[in-house]
Amino acid sequence: MGVSWVVKLQYWLIVILALAISSFLVGCFLHHDNKQLLGIKGWTTGNIANNLWPHYTVDNGVKYDFWQCLSLFFRYVSCCYFRCVNDFKPNKQTKTQRGGGGGRNFIYLFFFWKRMEIEWTNVWCGIGTISAIMTTSFVYLVMGIAAAGAVTSEGLLKNYLCMVDIAALPLFVFMGIYAATLSSALSVQLCAPRILMSVANDNVLPSLKVFGKTNKKGDPVASAFTCCGISLICVIIGDLNIVAPLITQVCQSCL
Repeated sequence: MGVSWVVKLQYWLIVILALAISSFLVGCFLHHDNKQLLGIKGWTTGNIANNLWPHYTVDNGVKYDFWQCLSLFFRYVSCCYFRCVNDFKPNKQTKTQRGGGGGRNFIYLFFFWKRMEIEWTNVWCGIGTISAIMTTSFVYLVMGIAAAGAVTSEGLLKNYLCMVDIAALPLFVFMGIYAATLSSALSVQLCAPRILMSVANDNVLPSLKVFGKTNKKGDPVASAFTCCGISLICVIIGDLNIVAPLITQVCQSCL
């Protein structure tokens, strides 16, 4: 399946995402002649104070409340994959190699695994998890505060492209949307099959043994096709407001 080229691609994707976020944040402090996109004016007219309070509405017959919104948001906060994989076998590591490999993967945070097998240490697994959660949570918080200050509540509710409209360079935001989508898709297609393969090899459920089989290169083909099929079903459903709560229920049941 070729993991090495995916790792290299992640460097470019993270740069594009950084440009997209920067373009949005800069745009939140610019002047905009729009009733919904206030920009810098929103920070001085009390708009952010107004957006601190909930404005729940009814959409397609569904009355949204805190838990409905959490079910949509939880999926994207909990999707961070931690990269705590060393480049060497544990029984062959020296102190220098162990520290170098762990530190390097700690910096990568949510980059892809460098090896075909999941090999994580007790120390860096925990650090990678907490670091990834803290990093993504901080980014979400900063962007949420910026949007609350620069966009009216009506704009946040009805204008799904308000981030694009208010950005200093909208093209960067569009590029960031495609980069984030591609990164998530690659993450699912490379990480999820290997996790399923590991579960099958641990014989947690005997019926899953078929997913533990690999080809000559060590790729879990059966797991990959299964994960791809599940992803396609979610895409065919089309409505993310329906899909996201279902995924949230699975994530919360694993907690």
